[in-house]
Amino acid sequence: MVSITDFKKLALSFHGAIQAPHFDLIAFKVKKIFATLDEKNERACLMLSTVDQSVFSAFDPKIIYPVPNKWGNQGATYFELNLVRKDMLKDALTQAYNRCIEQKPKIKKALVVLFFFLSASFYSQDGRIDTLIGNDGKKYVNRTIEYPGGLNGLYKDISANFVLPAKAKKDNVHGKILLEFTVDTLGKVISPKIIEGIRADVDSAAIHMCKKLKRFKPSLVEKRKVPQRMNIPMTL
Repeated sequence: MVSITDFKKLALSFHGAIQAPHFDLIAFKVKKIFATLDEKNERACLMLSTVDQSVFSAFDPKIIYPVPNKWGNQGATYFELNLVRKDMLKDALTQAYNRCIEQKPKIKKALVVLFFFLSASFYSQDGRIDTLIGNDGKKYVNRTIEYPGGLNGLYKDISANFVLPAKAKKDNVHGKILLEFTVDTLGKVISPKIIEGIRADVDSAAIHMCKKLKRFKPSLVEKRKVPQRMNIPMTL
């Protein structure tokens, strides 16, 4: 849950961000608007890319979902503030802000982890302990996967191991990749694949990067190791 006050603080924490009226809403902008706030309905709208929109919406479409109009088709995404997690909202705001000021970070520091062993989904918290409801209606104590050095360690290794092909660099290739892989019960990264790619050589470099990642601590459900799937959006 994120309060109206907390949302304003988060949105204004970015360099150069200002607050201004926007019809019956409050807009947060730098060069242009990257988020709006509907105080009455306790709902925020973030101007994401369509790839980021699909990743964040996968968490729970009742909490995060596209705006039902042409803006939504371009990435405008609603976040229900009384339900969304603060850490997830902060990451989404970072993506919206970076897109607004046209920064091109090599790796976006947003990581959404989808847990498919049970019917519930949750946001990764670096080995955080959580309680989920399984398909049988029972409660399960769960620990998410954890990378050596935490998320910062993962971001560092992704950045270090991803090598843009020379031809792609020469062609000044830019775009977004949505990468998926599974962490097995031994903590190894397996079955990497591209959900949304740029072009063959760049996509292959992303797959190759996955094979160089260190082993994770595997996910646990009631002390039993289970596979866990991860989706990572990358921007070049």
